Amino acid sequence: MTAGTPSGRAQSLGAQLFMSSLAAAELMTMYLGVQLGLYDVLAQGPLTPAELAGKAGIGERYAREWLEQQAASGIVEVREGRFELPEGHKLALADRTSPYYIAPLTVLPVGGISPALPQLMEAMRQGKGLP
Repeated sequence: MTAGTPSGRAQSLGAQLFMSSLAAAELMTMYLGVQLGLYDVLAQGPLTPAELAGKAGIGERYAREWLEQQAASGIVEVREGRFELPEGHKLALADRTSPYYIAPLTVLPVGGISPALPQLMEAMRQGKGLP
């Protein structure tokens, strides 16, 4: 299959959309990390899932699953059963004074835009504006 053929273009688009869906799912888990303060807690030092759960006030099973997903995404690192934010990631996700702090932007698509989608669909159907 070559890129210019219909099947090649379909395959290319499929790959692009698959990667976009992974990125969207990653933003959803980052939304949880920002909103629940998980990055702030992790910035204090390496933690086990049980320790994160206790300090953040969440269930241990959810802490473990969230940490494992974050490790698989390369956002946190794991060593000997303890998860931590690498120094550069602390700057981006937990240090509000850092020029690299991007955490609020990670929540925008999930927390800011997606809740408005039903209203947007209705506005598009009716040709009306949104507040």
